[in-house]
Amino acid sequence: QTCALPISLAGPYFVDWTAQRDLIEAQIERAVGANVATRGAIDLKLLPTPRLVLDGIETHGPGFSLRSGQVALELAIAPLTRGEFRFTEAAFDRPDIEMRLGEAGAIAFPRPSGSLPEEVRFEKIVVRNGRLRIVGQAPLELAGLDLEAEATSILGPFRGAGSVVAAGARIGFRFTTGAVE
Repeated sequence: QTCALPISLAGPYFVDWTAQRDLIEAQIERAVGANVATRGAIDLKLLPTPRLVLDGIETHGPGFSLRSGQVALELAIAPLTRGEFRFTEAAFDRPDIEMRLGEAGAIAFPRPSGSLPEEVRFEKIVVRNGRLRIVGQAPLELAGLDLEAEATSILGPFRGAGSVVAAGARIGFRFTTGAVE
Protein backbone atom coordinates (compact mmCIF):
# COMPACT_ATOMS: atom_id res chain seq x y z
CA GLN A 1 0.00 0.00 0.00
CA THR A 2 2.86 2.44 0.71
CA CYS A 3 4.31 1.67 -2.72
CA ALA A 4 1.10 2.53 -4.61
CA LEU A 5 1.60 6.31 -4.66
CA PRO A 6 5.20 6.31 -5.99
CA ILE A 7 4.28 3.68 -8.59
CA SER A 8 1.21 5.63 -9.76
CA LEU A 9 3.27 8.82 -10.07
CA ALA A 10 6.22 7.19 -11.84
CA GLY A 11 4.13 4.88 -14.05
CA PRO A 12 3.29 7.42 -16.79
CA TYR A 13 7.02 7.96 -17.44
CA PHE A 14 7.30 4.31 -18.53
CA VAL A 15 4.12 4.10 -20.64
CA ASP A 16 4.40 4.53 -24.41
CA TRP A 17 1.56 7.02 -24.75
CA THR A 18 1.95 7.14 -28.53
CA ALA A 19 0.85 3.49 -28.55
CA GLN A 20 -2.31 4.60 -26.69
CA ARG A 21 -3.29 6.91 -29.57
CA ASP A 22 -6.73 5.29 -30.13
CA LEU A 23 -7.71 5.70 -26.47
CA ILE A 24 -6.57 9.34 -26.33
CA GLU A 25 -8.29 10.20 -29.64
CA ALA A 26 -11.53 8.58 -28.42
CA GLN A 27 -11.50 10.67 -25.22
CA ILE A 28 -10.85 13.89 -27.12
CA GLU A 29 -13.61 13.01 -29.64
CA ARG A 30 -16.05 12.48 -26.76
CA ALA A 31 -15.13 15.89 -25.31
CA VAL A 32 -15.38 17.93 -28.53
CA GLY A 33 -18.07 15.99 -30.42
CA ALA A 34 -16.04 15.75 -33.64
CA ASN A 35 -13.66 13.35 -35.38
CA VAL A 36 -10.09 13.64 -34.05
CA ALA A 37 -6.76 12.38 -35.37
CA THR A 38 -3.42 12.95 -33.65
CA ARG A 39 -0.04 13.03 -35.36
CA GLY A 40 3.44 12.38 -34.07
CA ALA A 41 4.47 11.67 -30.50
CA ILE A 42 2.16 11.79 -27.48
CA ASP A 43 3.55 12.63 -24.06
CA LEU A 44 1.77 12.56 -20.71
CA LYS A 45 3.24 13.64 -17.38
CA LEU A 46 1.53 13.80 -13.99
CA LEU A 47 4.10 15.93 -12.15
CA PRO A 48 4.39 18.74 -11.34
CA THR A 49 0.89 19.07 -12.91
CA PRO A 50 -0.91 16.72 -15.31
CA ARG A 51 0.17 17.69 -18.84
CA LEU A 52 -0.65 16.08 -22.19
CA VAL A 53 1.42 17.12 -25.22
CA LEU A 54 0.45 16.09 -28.75
CA ASP A 55 2.81 16.77 -31.66
CA GLY A 56 -0.19 17.53 -33.86
CA ILE A 57 -3.95 17.20 -34.01
CA GLU A 58 -6.73 17.38 -36.61
CA THR A 59 -10.42 17.58 -35.89
CA HIS A 60 -13.37 18.25 -38.13
CA GLY A 61 -17.12 18.31 -37.96
CA PRO A 62 -19.90 19.87 -39.95
CA GLY A 63 -18.83 23.41 -40.75
CA PHE A 64 -15.63 23.33 -38.69
CA SER A 65 -12.09 22.01 -38.96
CA LEU A 66 -8.89 22.48 -36.96
CA ARG A 67 -5.39 21.35 -37.81
CA SER A 68 -2.66 22.30 -35.38
CA GLY A 69 1.01 21.76 -34.71
CA GLN A 70 1.90 21.00 -31.12
CA VAL A 71 -0.96 21.06 -28.61
CA ALA A 72 -0.18 21.18 -24.88
CA LEU A 73 -2.99 20.60 -22.38
CA GLU A 74 -2.34 21.23 -18.68
CA LEU A 75 -4.93 20.13 -16.10
CA ALA A 76 -5.66 21.38 -12.58
CA ILE A 77 -5.25 18.51 -10.09
CA ALA A 78 -8.01 19.23 -7.53
CA PRO A 79 -10.93 19.35 -10.03
CA LEU A 80 -9.56 16.22 -11.76
CA THR A 81 -10.10 14.24 -8.53
CA ARG A 82 -13.82 15.19 -8.78
CA GLY A 83 -14.04 14.08 -12.42
CA GLU A 84 -13.91 17.64 -13.79
CA PHE A 85 -11.54 18.68 -16.54
CA ARG A 86 -10.33 22.19 -15.73
CA PHE A 87 -7.56 23.04 -18.13
CA THR A 88 -5.22 25.60 -16.63
CA GLU A 89 -3.81 26.00 -20.12
CA ALA A 90 -4.55 24.71 -23.61
CA ALA A 91 -1.85 25.93 -26.00
CA PHE A 92 -2.04 25.51 -29.79
CA ASP A 93 1.00 26.14 -32.00
CA ARG A 94 0.28 27.19 -35.60
CA PRO A 95 -3.40 26.15 -35.70
CA ASP A 96 -5.25 26.36 -39.00
CA ILE A 97 -8.95 26.87 -38.27
CA GLU A 98 -11.67 26.84 -40.92
CA MET A 99 -15.33 27.65 -40.27
CA ARG A 100 -18.01 27.33 -42.92
CA LEU A 101 -21.09 29.49 -42.81
CA GLY A 102 -24.41 27.76 -43.49
CA GLU A 103 -27.20 29.19 -45.62
CA ALA A 104 -28.51 31.20 -42.66
CA GLY A 105 -25.02 32.63 -42.07
CA ALA A 106 -24.36 30.62 -38.89
CA ILE A 107 -21.46 28.29 -38.13
CA ALA A 108 -22.41 24.66 -37.39
CA PHE A 109 -20.28 23.84 -34.34
CA PRO A 110 -19.75 20.23 -33.28
CA ARG A 111 -21.83 18.97 -30.35
CA PRO A 112 -20.00 17.17 -27.54
CA SER A 113 -21.70 14.01 -26.32
CA GLY A 114 -22.96 13.28 -22.80
CA SER A 115 -22.56 15.61 -19.83
CA LEU A 116 -18.88 16.31 -20.42
CA PRO A 117 -19.29 19.89 -21.75
CA GLU A 118 -20.34 21.14 -18.30
CA GLU A 119 -17.29 19.47 -16.74
CA VAL A 120 -14.72 20.93 -19.15
CA ARG A 121 -13.40 24.42 -18.45
CA PHE A 122 -10.47 26.35 -19.93
CA GLU A 123 -8.80 28.90 -17.67
CA LYS A 124 -6.42 29.86 -20.47
CA ILE A 125 -6.43 29.09 -24.19
CA VAL A 126 -3.32 30.22 -26.05
CA VAL A 127 -3.00 30.36 -29.83
CA ARG A 128 0.36 31.15 -31.40
CA ASN A 129 0.74 32.05 -35.09
CA GLY A 130 -2.65 30.71 -36.16
CA ARG A 131 -4.73 31.15 -39.26
CA LEU A 132 -8.52 31.53 -39.32
CA ARG A 133 -10.60 31.13 -42.48
CA ILE A 134 -14.32 31.81 -42.57
CA VAL A 135 -15.80 30.36 -45.75
CA GLY A 136 -19.11 31.76 -46.98
CA GLN A 137 -20.51 34.37 -49.35
CA ALA A 138 -17.83 36.87 -48.29
CA PRO A 139 -14.81 34.73 -47.32
CA LEU A 140 -12.43 36.06 -44.68
CA GLU A 141 -8.89 34.92 -43.86
CA LEU A 142 -6.84 36.13 -40.92
CA ALA A 143 -3.18 35.14 -40.54
CA GLY A 144 -0.66 35.63 -37.76
CA LEU A 145 -3.38 35.02 -35.18
CA ASP A 146 -2.15 35.23 -31.58
CA LEU A 147 -4.64 35.15 -28.74
CA GLU A 148 -5.32 34.33 -25.12
CA ALA A 149 -8.86 33.35 -24.18
CA GLU A 150 -10.91 31.49 -21.59
CA ALA A 151 -14.10 29.44 -21.61
CA THR A 152 -16.46 28.60 -18.78
CA SER A 153 -17.26 25.34 -20.63
CA ILE A 154 -16.36 23.76 -23.94
CA LEU A 155 -19.59 25.34 -25.29
CA GLY A 156 -18.70 28.80 -24.00
CA PRO A 157 -19.17 31.55 -23.21
CA PHE A 158 -15.76 32.63 -24.47
CA ARG A 159 -13.77 35.81 -23.95
CA GLY A 160 -10.30 36.85 -24.89
CA ALA A 161 -7.94 39.21 -26.64
CA GLY A 162 -5.24 38.97 -29.26
CA SER A 163 -3.95 40.27 -32.54
CA VAL A 164 -3.83 39.36 -36.24
CA VAL A 165 -1.86 40.55 -39.23
CA ALA A 166 -4.07 42.33 -41.77
CA ALA A 167 -2.95 44.56 -44.65
CA GLY A 168 0.66 44.22 -43.44
CA ALA A 169 -0.07 45.58 -39.95
CA ARG A 170 -0.70 43.87 -36.61
CA ILE A 171 -4.19 44.71 -35.34
CA GLY A 172 -5.38 44.03 -31.79
CA PHE A 173 -8.84 42.79 -30.85
CA ARG A 174 -10.98 41.73 -27.89
CA PHE A 175 -14.05 39.48 -27.95
CA THR A 176 -16.80 38.11 -25.75
CA THR A 177 -19.42 35.56 -26.78
CA GLY A 178 -22.38 33.81 -25.27
CA ALA A 179 -22.63 30.05 -25.02
CA VAL A 180 -23.16 28.02 -28.20
CA GLU A 181 -26.90 27.46 -28.71
